[in-house]
Amino acid sequence: MKAEDGGKIGEVLGYPVFATTKISADNYLIGDFSQLAIANWGGLEIAKNDFYDDRRFISSLNAIMSFDAKVLQATAMCHITKA
Repeated sequence: MKAEDGGKIGEVLGYPVFATTKISADNYLIGDFSQLAIANWGGLEIAKNDFYDDRRFISSLNAIMSFDAKVLQATAMCHITKA
């Protein structure tokens, strides 16, 4: 199945369907995502790691961003599993 722009893979009962690797097989999440609050703090921190591979003079960049999510209304989301 090929995703359209934005990751949409189709529709079910007129609602858009998206796929992700962040939820295991045979598990589904349906809901009103306008009832999901997402917050971040501290911004994006990018730091150079000089000790990544000293032998070859290779360094790396590490990026860290802190965020959290909370469902505002519990009845807005439903977790479905395959029986």
